[in-house]
Parts: sequence; C-alpha cells; structure tokens
Amino acid sequence: MTSLPLSHATTSPSSAGEETVWQARGLCRFMPPELWEHDRLPGHPEALRLCLACPVKTECVNAALIEATKISGDFLIRGATTPWQRELIRRGTVTIPTMWERSAATVARHDEEVYQKILPAMSNEATHRGQQVAA
Repeated sequence: MTSLPLSHATTSPSSAGEETVWQARGLCRFMPPELWEHDRLPGHPEALRLCLACPVKTECVNAALIEATKISGDFLIRGATTPWQRELIRRGTVTIPTMWERSAATVARHDEEVYQKILPAMSNEATHRGQQVAA
C-alpha cells in the first residue's frame, strides 16, 4: 500500500515518516503531493473536494493546527483547510465547521466556473447533432 506523501502526512520532526492509524484512512494517500500545495491552482479546489469527503478530515485539521505551532512552513491544504484558514481557527476568529463550509463554497464556485466554460461548447456540439442541452 502506498503511504501518504511525507509532505502531507506529517510535518512534525518527531513523527516524520511514521504513519498514524488515521492517516492510513485518508483519501490523500494515493494523490500526488503537489495537489496539497494551496497556491498551485487548479489543484486547490480538487484538494479541497477530496478533503471535504475524507473520513479523517477532523483528525487531519487538528494535527495541522498542532504541528503548525511546532514548525514553520505550513503551506499545505490539510483537513479541508488552507493555511490562512487554519490561522483564523487558531486565533478563534472562526470554527472548523465554518471553514469547511467556506471550502465547500470554494469548490462549488470552481465547479460553476468550469460548467459555465464548457456549457457553450456542449451546446454548440449538441446543436450540430440536432440535440438540446439542458441549462
């Protein structure tokens, strides 16, 4: 079985390379590590989408919140949150469920943008075939 990318699995020097039980259940295990770098669009919405569906997102975001206080360089999407979202959580400005709602809204906006871009092409193709596309 493939293990989590080290850069995503853990950034804590004390547990580097060691996989926890919850990490073994993460959906991120089989994805490329660069998907979790929050500044690398268009992967950002896809990473959030996977994280939001992950059965261990709570454990992951909690680990990210703890680990970020021990090290610098917290720049990955973890537990369906970006680094700046986790900073707001640490400050007590928002809750984790609120951030998950915002992440879901980001994914929905991305999906709508993609849909709006491909809809004209789908309509043109269907028109050429004599079909209609529902909007």
